[in-house]
Amino acid sequence: MQIDFLFTGDMPDRVAHAAHYRYGRIAQIVLASIHIAVQQSASKLTRDHFAKAYILHSHAREHPEMNPFLVREWRRLPPGTFLIEPEEQVP
Repeated sequence: MQIDFLFTGDMPDRVAHAAHYRYGRIAQIVLASIHIAVQQSASKLTRDHFAKAYILHSHAREHPEMNPFLVREWRRLPPGTFLIEPEEQVP
């Protein structure tokens, strides 16, 4: 799977911002995105995979304007809202 886009443009900053600049959270974001790409049999990891992972694992499920992988002004969003803590996950 091609992942080179992950290291270009503002993508590293978007991932770090969504993870509140925490290494463990960054790993969770990347793994969730790869999981979606694998489920779709994608040959290339894209921003859309990150956006979908965010939608599935964040408190902003019904609010695409809060998705740092979809909006232009992502720096204005509160950092660290990516993954729901395990005890908070919806069954």
